Amino acid sequence: MRQILLLIFILFVCSLSAEQFKITGKVVDAEYKDPFFGVLVEIKDADSCTSTDIYGNFSIEVEKGAILKFSFVGCHSKEVEILNDSSLIIELEGKLLEDMSPEEIKFFSNCCKFAITPQPYKTWTVTRPIERDSLITPLKSK
Repeated sequence: MRQILLLIFILFVCSLSAEQFKITGKVVDAEYKDPFFGVLVEIKDADSCTSTDIYGNFSIEVEKGAILKFSFVGCHSKEVEILNDSSLIIELEGKLLEDMSPEEIKFFSNCCKFAITPQPYKTWTVTRPIERDSLITPLKSK
């Protein structure tokens, strides 16, 4: 009899615990709809996180009602409450220069310096126009 009561108690406790499910989605640029690689996807007030792959895709196990926070250098962070196990499409908007922290400005400054600094004994030309939000512009050697 004790074993049956213990089993019923364990089943009751398990049914009270929060239901976890896998959330999948994609993070894209709000203006151009290009995928974002390396966006930090974290569960707010928890120790679990992941990041997007090269195509902007992610997946993470969450509980219903959890809040996911999406953040990327040079973009405004976004928080989304999870109400069901649907797939998400998250659009991140870029920050204006005056809204960036000194660390973000230094990061972009170093990236731009890398993208346009010519290497010794070679002439470099830009193969496409430099876009406002582009981090690294492809360069071609002559």
